[in-house]
Amino acid sequence: MEIAATVFRRFPVSTCLIWNGQQLIGLAVSQVCRRLNIPIRFLEISNLPDKLFVDGLGVNARSSIANDPAQLDRLDLPTRAEHEAWLVEYESYKARPVPQAANAGLRRLSSRVNVVLKTLTMGVARRKPIQSFRRAGTCMKAGRRMSDLELRASGYLFLPLQVSGDTQIKLNSDVDNLRAIQLAQEIALSENLRLLVKMHPAEQDSASFADIAALSEHLEFDIVENPTTDLLKGAKKIVTINSTVGLEGLLYGKPVVCLGRALYSTFDETRLLKYIHRYLIADIDYFGKAPIAKLAVARLLGLPAQ
Repeated sequence: MEIAATVFRRFPVSTCLIWNGQQLIGLAVSQVCRRLNIPIRFLEISNLPDKLFVDGLGVNARSSIANDPAQLDRLDLPTRAEHEAWLVEYESYKARPVPQAANAGLRRLSSRVNVVLKTLTMGVARRKPIQSFRRAGTCMKAGRRMSDLELRASGYLFLPLQVSGDTQIKLNSDVDNLRAIQLAQEIALSENLRLLVKMHPAEQDSASFADIAALSEHLEFDIVENPTTDLLKGAKKIVTINSTVGLEGLLYGKPVVCLGRALYSTFDETRLLKYIHRYLIADIDYFGKAPIAKLAVARLLGLPAQ
């Protein structure tokens, strides 16, 4: 913290951009910024095409709109035509491979390098090397792809799982993936629905795969690999911890149960549309390489449009 304070005193900093803000460095820098009265903008992937989440208080359940969703009411409502045009783009975007999964090879290599460095330097966060390499190098698939006819023939509850190490599970939920499955199955049975569970495409922890596969034998639910959009459209109900998939379920008018703390848990249709089209910063693709327009940069920094 003192290093950051020294740097901030040496160089004039008008705004500090912090990704997510829940990691150790982000927490330390944000504390220094608050002490020095430097405005902070917390950034996070929105998981919606060409839109970035930016907030002055935090991300997800710790954001300003999670604390005060009524601020969305002051924003303009997009037209139905604007939303429907965006929805076409959204479904095209969702039909492509998830970027996090597409980058899994690079992420596994980075994780292996990280294991080596932690082991050589006796890092406090290291695991046993063999265990770490197994986790870092694993790329598994679980479940099966159900036919469209099979999906249409059965009333089902859809549970999209999150990456087992997701900070949103660890910080903004008292429920992990395994407990979420148990609770979702209780809801499904009470409503005479079949439970369909989908692993997150970016999950790399072999222990998580094994635990969920074992639980499926005990609770008799289905692990599927169908496209998420198809599963959302056909579901009678959606249960999530606090995944963005829950918000996407609201796009199709589905009842959504949040087991964790999610910023969209109180959204109605109007707030949902305002959040997507007016609150999120448009024209910024986190995974893209194109230059960012000046207007988008101004909004990201919280500056008035020029």
